[in-house]
Amino acid sequence: MIATTDYVQGQFDHFNHTYFDGKLPRVPILLSRSASQMGYLSMHRTRLPNGKWQTDHYRLHISTRHDLPKDELDDIILHEMIHLYIHSNNLKDNAPHGTLFRSKMEELNSRFGRHITVQYKLSEEQHKQLHDPRPRWHVVAVLTTRDGRQGFKVLPRVRESILKYKRAVLADPDMRSIELYMTCNPFFNDYPTSAALRYHFAKAAELPELLADAERLEL
Repeated sequence: MIATTDYVQGQFDHFNHTYFDGKLPRVPILLSRSASQMGYLSMHRTRLPNGKWQTDHYRLHISTRHDLPKDELDDIILHEMIHLYIHSNNLKDNAPHGTLFRSKMEELNSRFGRHITVQYKLSEEQHKQLHDPRPRWHVVAVLTTRDGRQGFKVLPRVRESILKYKRAVLADPDMRSIELYMTCNPFFNDYPTSAALRYHFAKAAELPELLADAERLEL
C-alpha cells in the first residue's frame, strides 16, 4: 500500500495508545517522495536566552515512493515513533540508532510481534528503479560532529538556503564544522534536496572518494 496522511495519522494514534500508553505528542504528518528515506522525524530547535536548546515542534515524514506491504509501512511509522519517544522525553541516546533506540525497538518487536529495523532496506529492484545515473550538479554539505562522526546533506542551489543551513549547523552544540562542495557525482541523485536541519551519516572513507572531483564552495 502507498501511505496517505489519514492512514499514517490513524496508525500513529493507534500505536500511540497501544504501544506508548498514549504519551507521545500528536505531530503533523507530511508525505514526501524521498528515494532514500522511507520515513524520518524532523524537529525545529530554538536556542533559549540561557543558552539551552528547546524543541518547538516535530513533524513525521513518510515517503510515498513505493507501494509497500501494510506491515512494512507500519513498522516504518513505528521506527519514527521510537525517535519521537526518545526526543519528546528528552532522553539522551549514544547514537542516532543507539542503545536506547535499539532497546525500545527490541521491546516492541518482542512484545507485539513487530519487525522494526534500524534501517529499511530497499530491494535490488527498487534500487534500480530509483537510481538516476545522469550527472547533475549538487551542493553538498559535509558535517563533522563533536565526537568525530561525519555526515552529508544535499542542499538547494539557493544561496539564502545554503547560508541558513550553515548557520543552523554551526549553532548546534553537537556540531564541530561544516564544509560545502559543488559536485556532479550521480551518487547524490538518490538523496532528497532540502534545507531541513538533518543529514545522512557516512563511512569515514566514503566522502573523500565521492567528493574527489568536487569544487569547494566558500560562502
